[in-house]
Amino acid sequence: MANNIENLKPLSTEKAREIGSKGGKASVKARQKKKFIKEQLEQLMLLELNECKLKDNMRKLGIPEEELTIQNAMCVSLVQQTLNGSIRAFQVIRDTLGQDPKERNCRATTKYCIYKRLAKTKEKRRNRKIKF
Repeated sequence: MANNIENLKPLSTEKAREIGSKGGKASVKARQKKKFIKEQLEQLMLLELNECKLKDNMRKLGIPEEELTIQNAMCVSLVQQTLNGSIRAFQVIRDTLGQDPKERNCRATTKYCIYKRLAKTKEKRRNRKIKF
């Protein structure tokens, strides 16, 4: 029972500062790692595509030789999968283009709620009686 009460005692400012500092350093390290991975992926996406069936298909589509990259190959592959009936590929393309109906509905609902709340606040202010 005594241990539970010990846990509830507030930290000293020094101890809190030390813990916060450790958390901040760990956060910086994690952000740097994510940034490094992102940069590596971006560089890999711009590499030239090796000879393969997909590269031939991209040439047939009229994509210029300098644009035959891994990134463009992935996009063409997604479109081909969509045309073959893949619902998941369609959803990825739709979401990437920013046409996700759930997200749009959520934004519209959020805006509506904000406007409604503002209207209520303005109404309360107008109806408030000034006392002297």
